[in-house]
Amino acid sequence: MTSIDNESRHTDKKSSIAGESISEVITTSTTPTTDEQRTLWQNVKKYRKVTYITFGLTSAILLYGYDNVIIGTISAMPEFQYVYFHTKL
Repeated sequence: MTSIDNESRHTDKKSSIAGESISEVITTSTTPTTDEQRTLWQNVKKYRKVTYITFGLTSAILLYGYDNVIIGTISAMPEFQYVYFHTKL
């Protein structure tokens, strides 16, 4: 019986040591826990879907305004007016 008691004490001691070392690793890890502590690229990797949606919506808004500028510029060119409106240069 004494050998069983000694073995159980020995395994309990090992498990408590292993538990302490694991908790130390977890608590002393240098990984950021909040969004403010992460860098921009870490947040982009974490929130990929949000990043893709944001770029898609932003490009649609910017290209809509750019499209109007292109159409206005092309229609103001003298060559375009001559071909389509038959006016003299």
